[in-house]
Amino acid sequence: MSKLREAMKNKGLTVTKTGLALGVNPSLISQILAGNRYSYPKLRRRLAELVGVPETELFTEQGYLKEVERVVNNAKHTHGA
Repeated sequence: MSKLREAMKNKGLTVTKTGLALGVNPSLISQILAGNRYSYPKLRRRLAELVGVPETELFTEQGYLKEVERVVNNAKHTHGA
């Protein structure tokens, strides 16, 4: 999951609500979230402002979405004999 999608979810924003709030077609937001479309700088700034997360946490310098890092529990499991 991208950090943008997670931030949208935390704010209760759907793709449609996000597009409408920014005055863009929701399909553009959907394409960006799917990784099928590049997000231009002005839209990246507006998305970051809308979800309340710094742009640098959502996008790489090249404008690609950053993914959420998940920590996996690597605890050892011992099996008794």
